Amino acid sequence: MAENHPANALFRSWFDLRVNEMREPTRYVLACRICHAFLSNPVRAIVTYPQLLEHCENHADGLGIASGWFLTPSLELRKVFVKETGTQLDVPGSFASLGDVSEMVKYTKPRHKLIGCCGINGDDGPTRICICGAVVGTEFSECFQTQRFEPDMKNTEWIRLDTEELVK
Repeated sequence: MAENHPANALFRSWFDLRVNEMREPTRYVLACRICHAFLSNPVRAIVTYPQLLEHCENHADGLGIASGWFLTPSLELRKVFVKETGTQLDVPGSFASLGDVSEMVKYTKPRHKLIGCCGINGDDGPTRICICGAVVGTEFSECFQTQRFEPDMKNTEWIRLDTEELVK
């Protein structure tokens, strides 16, 4: 009988693996392109509109994101956002929660970039550097802003973690 065919068991195993990947999305870390230091905690990518709704909040000054997630909006996600909301997804590039930035990320030396009344407004450009000295992004933590970290994608990259690497 076809139901007992060995290929069916193999397909079911493959299918179950794919379903589990959808339930538990792959984790990534932000890494420095210069020294390869991990600059963030392991986070998951927001790739679908339902994930965007679940893990982001729309504020007057931009999109806020929950800890444990990052957003690098694809063209497809931008199209769905416009279709669903009637507005543009106003996100310049990739960003993550400030809570996910690791201790490997320090503040820049030019103190004029670190201005703000309650935090850093990020208006004067990159405010964060890697321990190797490479500029890695801008912190937005002022009281009137949506709190976030925007990586400088020239000096950083999102690295996919395999399950074995998370155990280390």
